[in-house]
Amino acid sequence: MSALVNSRPLGYRLTGLIEPWGGPLTKAMSTISDEFERGARVIVNAALAPWGGTQLCIDAYEASVRTASELHMNVARTASLEPVRSVAATLAGVTRDIGATQVSMARWFLDA
Repeated sequence: MSALVNSRPLGYRLTGLIEPWGGPLTKAMSTISDEFERGARVIVNAALAPWGGTQLCIDAYEASVRTASELHMNVARTASLEPVRSVAATLAGVTRDIGATQVSMARWFLDA
């Protein structure tokens, strides 16, 4: 029975598809990922070119989010019923936060 003990030498490494230590497969996947991102940026830039490019589209989206948030705040200021004021103010904050997150991610992805 002692002959069936693990017979692999010390320092043995698996050479399969899963290489968590950054082997050739991991490097190939990161290269493919980088190429995909560059290709996606080119496609998005080409698609948004007729409207002034990515920067102008992101700025327009940011302005629309700001307008929607201000509309919610105006409703909150003019409403006489307290639950309506609370809901409108909460929606203004949520709209602002979600819009800011989306704009930030878009700028990060498209400007990188």
